[in-house]
Amino acid sequence: MTGDLHAETRRVRERFTRFAAERIAGRGDLDNGEAFPGDLWRRMGEAGLFRLGIPKRYGGSGGGWPALVAAGEALVASGGNLGLALSWLVQQAVARFLVHGFGNAGQRGRLLPELALGRLTVAFAVSEPGHGAHPKHLTTRAERAGDGFRLTGEKAYLTNGPIADLYVVVAVTSEAEGRKRLTAFLVPRRTPGLSVAAPTPLPFLRPSPHGGIELVDCRLPGTAVLGEAGTAYETMVIPFGGVEDLLMTGAILGALSRLEARAVEALRAGEPDRTLRSELGTVHALREMLTGVALAAAADLDRGVAPSGIPQTVAGFPLAVALLERHAAILSRTGAGEDPVPARLQADLTALFSLSRRRLIARQERLGAALISNPA
Repeated sequence: MTGDLHAETRRVRERFTRFAAERIAGRGDLDNGEAFPGDLWRRMGEAGLFRLGIPKRYGGSGGGWPALVAAGEALVASGGNLGLALSWLVQQAVARFLVHGFGNAGQRGRLLPELALGRLTVAFAVSEPGHGAHPKHLTTRAERAGDGFRLTGEKAYLTNGPIADLYVVVAVTSEAEGRKRLTAFLVPRRTPGLSVAAPTPLPFLRPSPHGGIELVDCRLPGTAVLGEAGTAYETMVIPFGGVEDLLMTGAILGALSRLEARAVEALRAGEPDRTLRSELGTVHALREMLTGVALAAAADLDRGVAPSGIPQTVAGFPLAVALLERHAAILSRTGAGEDPVPARLQADLTALFSLSRRRLIARQERLGAALISNPA
């Protein structure tokens, strides 16, 4: 089984490395342009990149969570862009974890083939303006209307929101004793009453588009419910955070790999002292260790371990931050820190770590509490 896993991840890396080197590397508009590169998104579909992680019976190419981690790593390491990988990884996470994981036979059969071809872009709509995704503060509501529902509310900060054709919208469907019960709905972009806000301009993680939607009296059939009604927060929102963190670890590893490669080039061009050689060896060993941790966590997810039960994703965060700081120090000492690609990757990683810090600290606290409360 281990040999099969290594062979699969190797094939995926080779394929995604080739695409990234040929189609992503060298495109200056990915970081400086205002518009999302729809032409490149379409080429990713034509190359079959959206098939990864989707079962073959739905038109996908198969592959488990380790393959998705490896693919994200290769996209960034060879393409030199973290934002595009973010959009692709979130797309595949929604397709595999939400649509395939919670969809009924009809929903899977209708949506997964389109997702595999890249003809359907989907976004997960949970967070709301001003208070994020905390369940106590969510106000988007879905009320019964005949055999269906009527949705009203506003969602914000959606990765791929401005380009999505379909939104998985989490809304309050009931409330008792101060506790809100939330349900997920499949809401097509063309639904009357749904309006898409202009993309939110962000100085980092370009060209990944982020933005919000507004729902005003959106009528949906009962078949729009995804998964079991009233359980979306516990079964989808919380574990999706772990899935997203795990997949983004692959992209982060790709960025760290690119930074390491640039440091090696700079040291070869000069006369590195013993301290720099030792530091380079240290960061390489740590990155290899983090890669093994990420792939092991992904294999656990394939075996059915709940994302919230995978502590490796928590442990990898501070290690990745430390690696970024060490790479920055090496590049600055070698005079290679002005190279635009590594400099941009460092800025994107810093922004990503800052955005994720509070959530991951909370996860660390929950993990610690669980260790203390559970007897050996």
